[in-house]
Amino acid sequence: MSINAMLEKKPGNREVNRLRIIHLLEADFNFVLKLVWGKRLVRHSEDNKLLSDDNSGARPGRCAHNPSMQKTICLDITRLSKTAIILVDNDAKGCFDRIIKNLAMVNCMAYGLPLNAAICHNLVMDGMIHHVKTVHGISDASYNATTDTGFSEGSGQGAGSAACIWLIYSDSMLKALDQHSKGMNFFSPNHDNKVHINAMMFFDDNTPGVNDFVEEESEPLSELFRQATKTGQAWERILFASGGTLELTKCFTSVITWKWDNGKPRILQPNEYEPRVILT
Repeated sequence: MSINAMLEKKPGNREVNRLRIIHLLEADFNFVLKLVWGKRLVRHSEDNKLLSDDNSGARPGRCAHNPSMQKTICLDITRLSKTAIILVDNDAKGCFDRIIKNLAMVNCMAYGLPLNAAICHNLVMDGMIHHVKTVHGISDASYNATTDTGFSEGSGQGAGSAACIWLIYSDSMLKALDQHSKGMNFFSPNHDNKVHINAMMFFDDNTPGVNDFVEEESEPLSELFRQATKTGQAWERILFASGGTLELTKCFTSVITWKWDNGKPRILQPNEYEPRVILT
């Protein structure tokens, strides 16, 4: 049984699409989810280096500061080297609620989850009875996703496994993106050390990008925009195939490119170039 409470994302805004559903699960079952997924599976993935360095959410020793600092350093290097970079900031809409459970369990098994744990998770989630909790108490009426709607997806925000399932799920998507994106490359002045960054991700926030740092000659801005559009579109399609979608109101593009006036560089303003990143 799950008791569902709805929290306001923004105080005072009670529109249905601006409420966050929290699943309050039975304590012993939630402990098992935390133990198997949150501890054992994540530790196994970390110890065997199965996770991409581009993903920072729900990982021990990492926090929201990691991708934000990484992004800051990328922009600082771009500013100092006077090279070009395009970042495509994406936000996944209701990422936990749109996870396809069967696909997620296949992903988790690929990272070391036992088959019995995957079967147990999906059987319980599919047959779970949901009650609604408000300030007036817990509802007598209930609903069951399998019988009432014919389907049940999502890992359930509040479940001890939810964040870890999304970590594995999104990590597989990042590896798929790597096959369709040029990414960003940086190297040290003596070229001994080179770093490739495909994206910077923390839970539902993902920032892939492209740059021309390693090119002997600067690439035309139109080519960088073509590559950025290809990267952004690839991520949208990968996210859609996994059951997700973009929250377009929170998506944007950041562009740094330069123009030299009498030997002095300045950043071009958006009204000074025509190409745009347009997703279809």
